[in-house]
Amino acid sequence: MNEVQKVIRDRRSHRKYTDEPLLPDQISALVEAAKATPTGMNAQAFHFTFVTDVDLIKKVEAAACEYIRQTGDQARIERMKGRNWKIFYDAPLCVFISADPNARWAQIDSGIAVQNLALEAESLGLGSVIIGMIEAAFKADKKEELEKLLRFPDGYEFAIAIGIGHPADEKQPHDLKPDRFSFVG
Repeated sequence: MNEVQKVIRDRRSHRKYTDEPLLPDQISALVEAAKATPTGMNAQAFHFTFVTDVDLIKKVEAAACEYIRQTGDQARIERMKGRNWKIFYDAPLCVFISADPNARWAQIDSGIAVQNLALEAESLGLGSVIIGMIEAAFKADKKEELEKLLRFPDGYEFAIAIGIGHPADEKQPHDLKPDRFSFVG
């Protein structure tokens, strides 16, 4: 197995991190991985905000949790209670990807970008967790304030996020569901 195959197979979603900050070289490598993201027609209709400010991360997380509580969705509320109302799990780096909602492939390209970041993190010996649930923060009444704090370009909207840090948990691979694969030809 080559290194790329190993990184792909070893990557897990970590939900517990040490408080050790990332080194500048690690953050630079993650930025380079984001820059290397291929996009449909090279549109690059997304923006990356790298955040190490713990207070800002917690502010976004709190806005999402507040919105989830307000929805009254008991299943989601119970799920969040089981996670101690943590979405980024104290990851020391969170990357928010915002995108132009009018760009045809921006959502797909954002998904490719977050996977680039997850694989780069794994290759650096770091852990990551891809987060879609934080979108709740951008449905709440603090949406515009958060977009400004996170420096989303005008007109861009939240697409996806990822928490990255030194993992403090051990994760086993998920069970594969073979019925999800078909072969034709």
